[in-house]
Amino acid sequence: MKSAKVLLQLIQDITNIVKQHYWMYIDTNEEDYEYMEEYLSQKDSSNMEIYKSVISKEQKDIEAKLGLIMTDKNKEILYTLGSSFNWRRGETKPREGYLYGGFSFDSIDNMFFYPKPYWELGMKKFEPYESIDPEEFDLIKKLSWFEATIYPERSLPRPNYGCFLLEENSFPSKFYFYSNGLCYLLPFDSFKAYISALVASCGVVYWQYFYIDPEVLIYKNHNKAYVTHALYKSSHLAPEIRRKPYDNTLAIDRLDIIHEHLERCVRLLPSTFPFADFTHHQNYYKRFKELYDA
Repeated sequence: MKSAKVLLQLIQDITNIVKQHYWMYIDTNEEDYEYMEEYLSQKDSSNMEIYKSVISKEQKDIEAKLGLIMTDKNKEILYTLGSSFNWRRGETKPREGYLYGGFSFDSIDNMFFYPKPYWELGMKKFEPYESIDPEEFDLIKKLSWFEATIYPERSLPRPNYGCFLLEENSFPSKFYFYSNGLCYLLPFDSFKAYISALVASCGVVYWQYFYIDPEVLIYKNHNKAYVTHALYKSSHLAPEIRRKPYDNTLAIDRLDIIHEHLERCVRLLPSTFPFADFTHHQNYYKRFKELYDA
């Protein structure tokens, strides 16, 4: 339950910050917030027996499918499924840039039993501008998504997901970040580790970039079309860039957009969320920028 509790603490911390600033707001409605607070905290309530019954059934279903017994560490994900929370930070001065973030966890059925082809939309949007690596495509089709900043059915233009590779007789231990036609291995061996990094990043959109080998991030995005569906809409690199997902007359590639976003994160996150420690993100950006500028 530790993962659920740190998610709940993140929600509470961000909510307290939002109350202090007119330029920040939360997308989650009050009814959903109350449900999440009750579910994530697992506190005594009239619904507690229902929650426990659902979690127990999900655990048994997964163990039967994978042919194993879930450890306490692996059970962490069961207490977070179905939870969702989103925040937005507007600009406080011209060209400062805005940020948004949060999390939305998928259901057990979609994760382990009936995986959705989460990558289809991203691939279709990416194909007109860049060829797809066959090996990368084969890997992506084997992955199941379990977390996104915004649930895809409510925000189809943002196909960016935390994913895992489901292997026979093994609980997921290989985690990936799928982003608009590209896939990156993440340095996590459990859902708990993934959630810890999400919380440390306050769930800012594309927080996973800060945990990807910077050399790999640069290699995969250098000279790629800037089809990022979300990032170009908040870019200040060129006035024309917000009007359409690709413009071949602009000397801007996908790596430039990513660099702009990482810089904005390390510049704005510490003052936006003073309760969090962004040392890791600042150190990562320093290394990334050295390679980017080389």
